[in-house]
Amino acid sequence: MCARVFLLIFVVFCPLEAFVKSLSPGLSAGILNDTTSRKSAFALSIENQFEFPVNASAEFQYSKGRYSLALLLSPRFFVYPFLGLQRDLKDKGIFIPLGLGVRMRVSDGFSLQAEARYNKAISSWRNNSAGALFGFSYDFPLSDEDRDGVKNASDRCPRTPRYIKVDMYGCPLDSDGDGVFDGIDHCPNTPFAAFVDSLGCPFDSDSDGVYDGVDICPGTPRTINVDSVGCPIDSDKDNVPDFEDSCANTPIGATVDKFGCPRDSDFDGVFDGIDRCPMTPTGIEVDKYGCPLFLPVTFEVVYDPLDEFGNLKPALLKSLDLLAKRIRAYPNRIIELGGYTDSEGSAPYNINRAKAMVNKIRDYIVSKGVLPETLKLAYYGEVNFIADNSTPQGRAKNRRVEFKFVGDTLNEKKTEGK
Repeated sequence: MCARVFLLIFVVFCPLEAFVKSLSPGLSAGILNDTTSRKSAFALSIENQFEFPVNASAEFQYSKGRYSLALLLSPRFFVYPFLGLQRDLKDKGIFIPLGLGVRMRVSDGFSLQAEARYNKAISSWRNNSAGALFGFSYDFPLSDEDRDGVKNASDRCPRTPRYIKVDMYGCPLDSDGDGVFDGIDHCPNTPFAAFVDSLGCPFDSDSDGVYDGVDICPGTPRTINVDSVGCPIDSDKDNVPDFEDSCANTPIGATVDKFGCPRDSDFDGVFDGIDRCPMTPTGIEVDKYGCPLFLPVTFEVVYDPLDEFGNLKPALLKSLDLLAKRIRAYPNRIIELGGYTDSEGSAPYNINRAKAMVNKIRDYIVSKGVLPETLKLAYYGEVNFIADNSTPQGRAKNRRVEFKFVGDTLNEKKTEGK
């Protein structure tokens, strides 16, 4: 017995509940002026908006002892046409009312309305007529004008388009923030900032799998592997993407050409950008940083460098340029410039002569880019002769500046720090 009662309640109540939820009722009232008979009638109608945005209203009219009932259909628009069927309850005359109306909302639930009507007589004993109606309409709190499931009284967005999902206030949801509302978004969960079409589906103009708006490298050629932001992958980080890189796996820091291949300007086997001694002479054995492993103790001698006025001889300048270039290749080495003279003159005089030669050469090669802190100056004077001082040629050979390797700047710094 209980089961039957429950089944009866379910069968009766569920359709009734669904029907009540589908209701969107309203009430309208106004004065209908018949321009043909020049009579006025009071019109009162009860209406409901169906799932499709169409109003169906049952209208009762009263005018000096005459009553009529009409059923009218109209779309729920600001300006709306309407069509219906009307019967005079006194003489049983039948009409087809049709016309055009306008409805203007003035507040929540209330609207003003005006209609131009034409009544086409179906019954032979009645004449056609025309008229105008002026009045108001009211939507009950139970009504849901935009059919979004939120009644008008609570709906903050009362004219939401059909099939749009809304929040508890009746306003459209856009879960992925792409500007296309849930319910009509064919591509939910679109990544943030991606450009989408009218259906909410993202564009990918270069077909690289990264959507426009997220892709910071648009126009990537097809079939190219890209990273998460749509840029071609550069596995060895040399700023030449893999698809253009002819030399993959270039060491980090190496300077490369437009094909991604590393340069080695001094041909020492250590790439530019990594090479700490980029001007190493050809044939010199270097360490992993491109710097020479060793240097001859005396690797250069400049003979008789000054003219009679104490200036560097012009004929030596070109060879000094090359010497400066060689020294620049050894930035981690200490080079001694040792000045020697012949035996003519006193010891102090020859010390000054040695000093003049060394300082002149030092100033010149520093002007060519040699670091002054890598140079050690020594003024020896009339010692360590290498030729006979009794001949002019021998004395010229003894007047010289020798370049010697005497230390390592890195090692000296480590020693100082101990």
